[in-house]
Amino acid sequence: MVNIKDWCEQILQTLKSNKEKKYVLIAGASSSGKTYRCDVLKDYLTSKGKKCLLVSLDSFYKGISKTIVEKAFLTKEFDEIIGQKENLIKMVRSVTENSTFPNKFSIQNQIKLKKEVNKVLNNDTAKRFLNSIKKEYENINFDEPFAIDFEMIVNQITNKQNLVLPAYSFQVNERIKDKEKTFNKDDFNVIILEGIYGLRGEILNNVNKNLITTTAIVCDNKTMLVRKLNRDIKQGRSSLTPQQTFISFFKQVMPSYYQFIKPSFKNADIILNSPLTYEEMIEKDQPTQIKLKYDIKDKKYLSDAILTDCEKQTDYYLTDSTQNKSDITLRIREKNGKVTELIMNYDCPNKKGYEVYELSKMLDEKYCEIDYIKNLFTSVGFQIQHKIEKVRNFFKQNDINFTVDLVKNVGNFIEFDQRDFNEISKIFNNKTKTDYSKLTYCEMLEQQENRESEKNL
Repeated sequence: MVNIKDWCEQILQTLKSNKEKKYVLIAGASSSGKTYRCDVLKDYLTSKGKKCLLVSLDSFYKGISKTIVEKAFLTKEFDEIIGQKENLIKMVRSVTENSTFPNKFSIQNQIKLKKEVNKVLNNDTAKRFLNSIKKEYENINFDEPFAIDFEMIVNQITNKQNLVLPAYSFQVNERIKDKEKTFNKDDFNVIILEGIYGLRGEILNNVNKNLITTTAIVCDNKTMLVRKLNRDIKQGRSSLTPQQTFISFFKQVMPSYYQFIKPSFKNADIILNSPLTYEEMIEKDQPTQIKLKYDIKDKKYLSDAILTDCEKQTDYYLTDSTQNKSDITLRIREKNGKVTELIMNYDCPNKKGYEVYELSKMLDEKYCEIDYIKNLFTSVGFQIQHKIEKVRNFFKQNDINFTVDLVKNVGNFIEFDQRDFNEISKIFNNKTKTDYSKLTYCEMLEQQENRESEKNL
C-alpha cells in the first residue's frame, strides 16, 4: 500500500518504461476519495509533460429510466412486450427526466406515465408494468454493476480515434441529451478512467491489458461515511434527501462495496491508501469549529455563570473492522433513548475539524431508535468501541456559551468553542492547573485505562 506522492511517481515511471501504456484505470468504493486523488495525479503528470484526460466513469451510468425498465424486463413477466422495451424506456424518460429523485414517481408523474404507457399496452399489462418499474425505482441501487453501461465504457477504450463522454446529472439521475463531449485520443498521452467499477472484469476482460495500468483506492469505513455525507448532503451533489443518503450508505453503498467492488481490487497493480484530507472537508475561509476541554476541579468558579439547561447524554464511539488507520473519531449521541446527532472529529494533516449531523432532523422518528442506528452501523463492519455517559450542563457568562460535562469514570470538564478561547481564559484563568485539551472523552478514558493497566503491571 502506497501514499499519494509515491503513487504518482510510480504511475509516471510505469508510463515512461512502457510507451504502449496509455490508460490508468482506477477503482474504489463510493466516497473513497477517487476524484481528489485523480486530480492530484493529473496535475502531477501534467507537470511532468504529460497531456492528460481525466474521465469519471460516473458519466457512464445508464440513467434511472433505462435502469428501472431493463430491471423490470429481467423477469419473464413482460416477455410478451419485449419488442416495446426501448419505446417504454423513452416514455418513462420523457415523463421523469426533469424531476429530482424523490419526485420521479410523484402523483402527477404517475398520471402522465399511465397515459403514455396505455398508448402501447393494454390496461392490465400497463398496470403491471408501472407497478414493476415503481418498485424498481423504490429499491434502486446506483452502486451495483447493473446501473453502469460497461459496453459503452469498453467501446470508448477500444475505439482508436475518439472518446465520447456522456453528460450525466446526479440531480435528475439521467444522461443529459446533446451534452456529450468528444475527445480526440491523439491529443493525450494519458487517459485516466476512475470509478467504482474501474477494475471490474466487464472492462478488463474486454480491453488490451498491455495498454493499461490499474490502481485500487482504499480507506476505512469511517472515512467513506464522512466523505459521503459531506459530498452528498453538505455539498448537495445528490438529489437524494438527507435521509435517503444516510440510509443508502448502510443499505446499498457498503453492501455493494463488499459484494462487487472490493473483490475487483485483486486486479490492481497498485493499492493506494486514501486518508481524509482537510481540503476535501472545508471550503476556503470557512471557520473551523474545534472544541476544547478544560478540567475543572472546583465548581465554585461557576458561581457567576448562568445555568440555561441540563440534559443526560450517552455517546457511542465507533470503530470499524478494517485494518486501515483512521484519523476520524465518530460517535452517535443518544438522548432519552433517541439518536439525536452523528458527531465527527477529524484530524487531517495540519488541521483539525468538527462536524455535527443532526440525525433527529434528518431522519424520520422511526429511524432514530438507538437500536436501529446501532444495527445499521454494525451491519457494515462498525463496532461500538466505548460508551460514554455524561450529564451536560449549559452555561452562559459574559455572552459566552459553554458547557460543563460530568462524565462518568472520566471527570468534570468545561467544553467550549476554540473561537471563544480568549474570553474563556479570562473567566477561568489560573483557576486550575490542567491544560486545555482537544482530546475526546473516549481518548481521555483510554488514557486513563492505559495508566491503570501500567499500574497493575
